[in-house]
Amino acid sequence: MGERLIKYHAVAGFTAMSTNWLLLVLLTSIFKLNYRISNLIGIVAGMVLNFGLNHTWTFRGQSSREYFNWLSLGRERLTDGLRLSQIPQRWGIVIVALLAAALGLRVVAMAMVPLAPEEAYYWMYSQHPSLSYFDHPSMVAWLIGSGTQVFGNTEFGVRVGGALLMLAASGVMYVFGRMWFGRGPALLAALLLQALPVYFGSGLIATMDSALVFFWLVCLLGVSVALRQQAWGWYLAGLGLGGSMLSKYTGVFLGLGALLAVLGHPAWRWHLRSAHPYAASLLAFAMFTPVLIWNGHHEWASFRFQFTDRFAGKTFSVASLTSFALLQLAVATPPLLIGLGWLYVRTFRNRRRLLTQRQLLAWCFSVPLLLVMGYKSLRYDIHLNWTMPLYLSALPAVVHLDLAQWRRVRRGFVGFAWVRTTPAIIVGCLGLNVLMLLYLLILQPRVGWISAFGPWRELAAKVEAVECQLKPSRRTNL
Repeated sequence: MGERLIKYHAVAGFTAMSTNWLLLVLLTSIFKLNYRISNLIGIVAGMVLNFGLNHTWTFRGQSSREYFNWLSLGRERLTDGLRLSQIPQRWGIVIVALLAAALGLRVVAMAMVPLAPEEAYYWMYSQHPSLSYFDHPSMVAWLIGSGTQVFGNTEFGVRVGGALLMLAASGVMYVFGRMWFGRGPALLAALLLQALPVYFGSGLIATMDSALVFFWLVCLLGVSVALRQQAWGWYLAGLGLGGSMLSKYTGVFLGLGALLAVLGHPAWRWHLRSAHPYAASLLAFAMFTPVLIWNGHHEWASFRFQFTDRFAGKTFSVASLTSFALLQLAVATPPLLIGLGWLYVRTFRNRRRLLTQRQLLAWCFSVPLLLVMGYKSLRYDIHLNWTMPLYLSALPAVVHLDLAQWRRVRRGFVGFAWVRTTPAIIVGCLGLNVLMLLYLLILQPRVGWISAFGPWRELAAKVEAVECQLKPSRRTNL
């Protein structure tokens, strides 16, 4: 016991602390990282080293009854997850490796890649606190302000809040998907939220979309809990609705989706006679009140800009409609869109499927936003990120159908070719994420393609040099 105690303190007290200190010095002095970010990286490295050395040296040879083997548990969890998701193990190992590489590189890119103009614009929000702003509510400013309070006015500080929310969104997606479709589809849906490039990019770029995705899923989870006869779920849904509307005005479609779901299923209509949904709506309204107050004091400028002014004078355009269709391929990828289309076909071919609880819930929270965006695309340009939320409720349903078809294919029954490509699509998306991050970290500063990421530091240095040259001449003129 005494020997193990000495080994433990040697590892935890000396080795881990030395690693933390060494990384702090190297990253701040050589790589010029902010000391808060450098210290965080050092702490994580020290924790990993502490666990690894204690596992292999301090407690080596200890009985499994006395020492909880976390590595064995991790392997069992991974194997169980792959079995439930019906992904072959060889594909699963590649997926896990690429996911770890993508998430690790994203953390590095959050600190090293310069801010895009939109991120700098939203950072200015956080420097001028307000109840709301001209083109968006205030959630993005709160997120960036919280991150910069901890990590300073750095790229990492601006981006860390959104990245954490996107990671948390996968956890909420898993809980939501498991309630309706089981563990396997839920696990794959949570994984896809970190694999699909557009959603993965939302964890890197500091915009309001990460908060919208997170609170959208919180509302979906709350409605699901409430419809499972637990009244407190309505208040969770109200919190998600309020957070979504504080992130982006698109969040109002959550309220419409919940109403359609309750009206559409006879067994759920009794909720209209309960006080809880209305109290939850008041909670969401109270959360949204700052935006209403700001707009009231500024002649409803934000509402007018978002809903009328920016679309004034637009006429029918084939180009915008085509662009909308192509952007959906980028957001959801072709295989998932094919699966979604096939799910629509199966549902409407059999009306009883339409009235099942889980299918109805998926459609009510996706179809209204899809129809509105599709209508707008007849005359207006729809941005890439505007349709991100509509796929969230349908994603577990599509994955569930995909896994069912996968079982048919593996048993020799007739199946669809797109089902066979599912593991390859996940690997391809993760590989694309890794390649894009490597490009932003290594090649973009030299090549300059994707000019939104700079070279802003070089430009700032030149502006400061010109400013220094102008200061003496100003003094002379005075």
